[in-house]
This record gives sequence, structure tokens and C-alpha cells, in this order.
Amino acid sequence: SGGNTFGGSLDLRYSDRNLLRSGDRFDPDAIGYRRAFSEASVGGPIARDRLWFFFALGDYRLQDAPAGSPETASGTGNSYLGKVTWQIDPAHKLSMLYTASGQDVDNFNASSLTDETALGHAEFESRLTSAEYVGMLGPRVIVQARAALFDAGWEERPQSGDTTTRSATEYLTDRRTGNYRTVDTRDRSRREISGNVAWAIGNHTLKAGFDRQEVTTVRSQVFTGGGWDEVVPDASGQTVPLIVYSITSFSIYENDARLGGLFVSDRWRLSDRWTANVGLRHDSYAYEDDVGTVVYETRLWQPRLGLAWNVTGDDRNVLKATWGRFGQPTNLNPSYYVNESHLAADVFANETVGGYLVDAGPVPLDIDGDGEISDRALVGSFQTGGTTYAQAGRLDATFVDETSVSFERRVGRSSVFGITAVRRQTRD
Repeated sequence: SGGNTFGGSLDLRYSDRNLLRSGDRFDPDAIGYRRAFSEASVGGPIARDRLWFFFALGDYRLQDAPAGSPETASGTGNSYLGKVTWQIDPAHKLSMLYTASGQDVDNFNASSLTDETALGHAEFESRLTSAEYVGMLGPRVIVQARAALFDAGWEERPQSGDTTTRSATEYLTDRRTGNYRTVDTRDRSRREISGNVAWAIGNHTLKAGFDRQEVTTVRSQVFTGGGWDEVVPDASGQTVPLIVYSITSFSIYENDARLGGLFVSDRWRLSDRWTANVGLRHDSYAYEDDVGTVVYETRLWQPRLGLAWNVTGDDRNVLKATWGRFGQPTNLNPSYYVNESHLAADVFANETVGGYLVDAGPVPLDIDGDGEISDRALVGSFQTGGTTYAQAGRLDATFVDETSVSFERRVGRSSVFGITAVRRQTRD
């Protein structure tokens, strides 16, 4: 947050394949590899004792060329952070924060199985803006409130910029050729507001709070050339399609999520040597698909309990034990999946080389059974997507039960030694 004195940092890091160690299945000389990271920060007073600033930035550059790759993946990234903190008066403080980051990667899918014509370009960016207030309402009550807006975007597209040429996969080797397969754009935004109040009364410190989030996810995907082919050499050695996928439908989807949480807790000083912490949190999750139907709705109760023992009574030796239930981040993911939009495609086969499908090579094969040999025989249609499984209401919130035991011992005036054992069990 900065302070009454100016200070800063500079961090420079560099690594390349000369700094990597070879192994039984790894030869650094066979790959391309480079990392160059630089970060700097500065903070200090705008008005002493009242107004402070902090600013940080980073620059990141990388190169990767897997063994046998015809090209090198190279990326640049940057990040920024700015924060201003205002001590309005001794009892009230307000802070404003802004962060942003971005990445730009050429040939990001470079590999030995990707031809230079099928390379892709990727871009990512995110932004977070937030404001936070902390205030003391009397000698025993502290309140905190926060509002934030987060946006992130991701795009993949052909490195060449060509969106009309179809991509292909070599049927015998899985090597990608022709073009990158899709132009894929994803955007997500999250709006959040939260607050809590803490009240010290006697041997208790009571705390209660809430948070509310609204998440919107939008995705658009277009296949270059309207589909893709699986190709093989014919009897003369010419490359021809064996299977042709023709996209007939893929719609843009947008879905929304509403997430809410409430909690209460009590830090209870039982005696000079014993302190207990008890708490209960409740989260609710509701997701709408792209046609406005609530397809995933669940709730999660999360009790927590902790006990601390000041063994020798002088704070030099403290033993702690805790148990708690915690919601998993996977509860935030369904908005990527619970939607009705789907990909639909017609599938054609080239019967003049259909023998490849039965390991017979480039010989004719009547695949559709109509008695004729065609270079574009319709063999079926398929679609992916849709979320009837979610509408059936059989999804529960994912959570973790965690138990821990720890011991801390103060050594001298400014050092502490500690050891902790933790057991986590994920339930989904």
C-alpha cells in the first residue's frame, strides 16, 4: 500500500536451455527455451500520514520450441498494478486498486505434430478494479466493505490471419496441416460486492459478513473454412480428404451465474491459555444457460472449528487444531459448460480411399452401402453440447474437508519455529 517513506524493488530473471539439465529422456539441445522476466515496484507518500501510493509493473518474454517443431512459440506479457490508500481520519480508510495483465503468443501450439501452416496465435487480457473501505465505529466495532469488477478475455486464431482455408489432420500420423482449426473468443466478467462487521464484546470477537457475485460468460467459436478434413495419400501419393466435417451450426452462447455467501464466526477466549474459533458459512450457486433456464442450483453449508492452547502461558509454545469445510473453486466453473448451444456437423467420407478405415490402404470401399463409390458420401451427422445432465438436478457442490494440527514455538525475540500436519479430502 505504500507508506511514509519511498521504497521499491527490482527483480530480473533470465533462463535458457544452457541452464537446463539433460536427463534420460530429455535433451536441452533438442529444444528451444528462453525465459526473461522483469518486475519493478515503487511506493511512498503523496501526503504523509494521509495518502499513499503503490505501483508495480512486469514484463515477461518466453520462447519454446519442442523437439522437432518447425517453429518457435514466442510470447510477451505484461502486468500493471496501481493502488492509492487514503487515511480519511484515524478511524476510516479508503483504498482504490487497479490491476491489468496481458499476454500475446505467436505459434502457441508449436509442436512436432503441427505444420507451420497450422500454427495459432493467442491473446489474453484481464482487468480488476476494486474499492475497499475499512472503518471503526466506536472502540469495539470494525466494518469493512468492498466492491470489485473483473473482466477477462481470451482469443485464439490462425497465426496467418487466414480464416477461409480449411484445416486438416493427417489420418495416419495426427499431424495438423493447412490452417489453425478455429477462431475462438471467450469473455468473462465478474461483479462482486462484499462486507463484514467485527464486534469485540467481553471474551468474544464476533464477526459476520456477506459476499455477492454475478458472473457472465460469453463464447464464440468459428471453424476456419467451415470445418476440417482428415486427409490421406491416395494410390498416386496425392493428399486427399478421407473424412470431411462440415459445420452446420455453432451459435454464440452467453450464460450468467449468481453466487452468494453469508458467514458468522466467534473468536472466544475461554481462558488465559485456551481460545476457540467457531464459524459457519453458507454459499449458494445458481447458473443460467444461454436460453435463461436455471440449470445448476445448489447450496453448501460449511462449518469450521478451531482450538488454540497456549501451553506454557507465555505465548512461547502454542498448539492448534482445526477442522473445516470449504467450497472448491470448481463450483465457479459450470458457466463454461451448462449451456444449450451445441456444435452440429455433417460427416462425409471419400469412398475412393475408404479402405483406410479398415486398414486396407488407398482402395475403394462402399461405406454407406448404396452400391456406388463416391468421393463425398454422407455417412452421418453429430452434435455436441447441451446439458440435460445438469437439468436433471444431479450436481452437488464440490467441497473439501480439512483437518490440521500445528505447533509453534517462539525462538528468541523475533523468530518462530512451526510445524503443521494437514489432511484434506475432496468431495465432489
